[in-house]
Amino acid sequence: MLFLMVAGNLLLVSDCRAQLSAVDLLTTPRFSFFGQFALSPDNFAIAYTVERTALPGHETGEKDNLVAGSLQKRSELWISDLRTAQSSRVCCQDGSAMVPTWSPDGQRLAFFKTHIFMGPNKSQAEIEGFEKDVSLVVLDRQTGIAREYLKGECHYACSYVGAVWLNDGYSLLVPTRTTGKSDSGAALHPSGTSRQGINIDSNRGSNSTIRIMTSKSLEHSHEGKGSLDRPTSDSPVKSAAWPVMDMRIVDTRTGQSKRVLEKRRIAYSAVSVDRRKFAFADYQRNLPNSLFEVFDIFVIDFETLDVRKVVSDVEIYPGSRQPFAWSADARFLAVSDQFVDSKSGRSKTFSDYLLLDADDGSCRRIAKATSELWFGARTPVWSEDGKYLSFIRDNRLETWEVERLSLVSKISIPNKRLESILALQNEQVPRPAGKTYSIIVTSEDTATVKAGFWEIQPELNRAHKLLEADQHFSFYANFQRLILGGSRALFVWASTGHPDELYEADSNFKQVRSVTNLASGLDGVPMGRSEIVNWKDAEGNALRGVLLLPSEFQRERRYPLIVVVYPFRAMRLKKNGFGLGSYGPSQNWQMFATRGYAVFMPDVPTNPSTKMEDIAKVVSPGVRELIKIGVADPNKIGVIGHSDGGYATLALLVQSSLFRAAIMIDGHGDLVEDHSYDYLRLVIEESWEFKKTPWEDLDLYIRNSPYLYLNRIQTPLLIVHGSADTAVPVHLGAEVFTGLRRLGKEATYVEYDGEEHDPDGWSVSHQLDLSTRMITWFQEHLNVESRDRISRAVVPQTPH
Repeated sequence: MLFLMVAGNLLLVSDCRAQLSAVDLLTTPRFSFFGQFALSPDNFAIAYTVERTALPGHETGEKDNLVAGSLQKRSELWISDLRTAQSSRVCCQDGSAMVPTWSPDGQRLAFFKTHIFMGPNKSQAEIEGFEKDVSLVVLDRQTGIAREYLKGECHYACSYVGAVWLNDGYSLLVPTRTTGKSDSGAALHPSGTSRQGINIDSNRGSNSTIRIMTSKSLEHSHEGKGSLDRPTSDSPVKSAAWPVMDMRIVDTRTGQSKRVLEKRRIAYSAVSVDRRKFAFADYQRNLPNSLFEVFDIFVIDFETLDVRKVVSDVEIYPGSRQPFAWSADARFLAVSDQFVDSKSGRSKTFSDYLLLDADDGSCRRIAKATSELWFGARTPVWSEDGKYLSFIRDNRLETWEVERLSLVSKISIPNKRLESILALQNEQVPRPAGKTYSIIVTSEDTATVKAGFWEIQPELNRAHKLLEADQHFSFYANFQRLILGGSRALFVWASTGHPDELYEADSNFKQVRSVTNLASGLDGVPMGRSEIVNWKDAEGNALRGVLLLPSEFQRERRYPLIVVVYPFRAMRLKKNGFGLGSYGPSQNWQMFATRGYAVFMPDVPTNPSTKMEDIAKVVSPGVRELIKIGVADPNKIGVIGHSDGGYATLALLVQSSLFRAAIMIDGHGDLVEDHSYDYLRLVIEESWEFKKTPWEDLDLYIRNSPYLYLNRIQTPLLIVHGSADTAVPVHLGAEVFTGLRRLGKEATYVEYDGEEHDPDGWSVSHQLDLSTRMITWFQEHLNVESRDRISRAVVPQTPH
């Protein structure tokens, strides 16, 4: 593994704690992807999963003894007692736990357990190994006994569909593989059987390869071939459709199971408050020439096991949040139905809400007359008495009286972007007798980017602020919940210098305390702080962006500057996110702020017809402003971008000589070639708002393709790509390198075998190698002095 050759450059810090290393980021415990939280029925305990990456030596004390092949990743199950503030690990030191859920009486906790950690990039071998190993585990809290069920029968969709308790408190609805069996005796196994841990790097094969080519020489990390010939690899699975699964009900007392659904493609689901009905969205197809997916909505009655289709052809955008909400009496199901406004050039959507009567099968639609620039379903909520249905649409909180389906109010908050609604379990909002009905929403200030909580009173058309702070609501661990009848609230947020943690607040948000302290190991690292910067383009248009200052910033000094570019009009919204990005070392910019760099993330509004030109018109004046005010060293400016940000990086390089070094990760630059690939074609037409095809306006694609202007590039470029990228195929990065090499430009191409589009989901050794290359590339090409020496890795801490 090439990692061993560069490990000595990996942990670069000046005084053991002054700089944030890739190992620090990777070994800091974090909430699992998309926040797997489960609140006990009495609201006194919360279960959640925590991802850990364990390095050799954490148990032996030999922290510098890093071996790439022994990096281990797992997902642990923790429970925090909200009364005593004590936290304890339930599972697993020898495997991974996923998707916890409490029985109705709170006496049992069910979750899935496996010895194969499977992240967002799933190869077929990983899926097959996962399904052979995974089992349903039920832990009895009184006796401490854990039992396993359905060993080798669970579907890998259990990682997002989860198990559902029925109202008897002993039976669970579980996603299983399509075996063709109708009934079975689900094997019971005592939990905790010792097994050999599985190396996450070995999941992609022991011969994992990093291919490297430079414009002057060629090298191959294993076989020494001077070409891009790629061996057959086990590529991550990405399908236009959701996977086929069965659903079975297992009785945890007897171990018997019965199939109740066969060969369904379930993407979203919700159980009714009384746990007698279960709604699910069954994937049917993708809309032609669109990213939108079409679903039929079904409801299972657990008492009769009847399955009934309640509505057809509901459209949901990929990656949406929960689109369902049951009324408390289980009669009505509210469903988000979002569809494209064809008159907008497919850049806007209508967001309707369907009100389905599960008793008589009728459907009423709460339609919207105008479209909005928003993609993705937003979860509706009910008042506990079933009188009102509320949701966020067009940046306003709408509340509707259900019986007459009449509008109560539409409330917006000036200069605030409304994010989500806080509710009790099952999307219910308390409506105490004798009190004014109120709803708490989360918000983000469009000027300061502060995160906040506001109380809105729909019947009085009023809103007032509860709390605002320089914090950020996480996308990956998005969780907000009312508890104890609305007298308390739980939520996850982060800051520029600290990752996601779980917090608890009183109903007025006057008293806020932390429930977890996952990232306590980072407390000794001085982080950079972020601020909003303003500038104008050549036409005098006001522009904004985020500047992350070096951790030891001094106004009288100039600093090397890294520009993180992506063609999105509101990149400033990342201001208060940890490191302006994620936990992954390739996208957490505290890695560079703690090494003495300033990091600039500009807003990049563009017009479809002049996209490439607009990127330079917006970004270059912002860089010059930072030079003017004395922050940036004009001779030490680099630029980096991932995915469409890679496109933006190329767009800058072919139009500007400001940059001394550049990195493109999983990027592209030839729009005609992009258009031949179905996924990118849809991105160009829907997200980028291109209204014509290359056959209708070839010049549009030519003038916006930086690949066709590579001869203008004077900046050394590092090109990085995952060989199994299904969002931006690997040949789109390779062709940029080939063009630059033919033109005699300085470029290096690095390809990581078996890796998908998002580096945060890459194998640990590849993430470490990539972070090292990024640091080294900018240090060498920006002539940044390095006084670094080896640092110890952060020892993972307990949640509290």
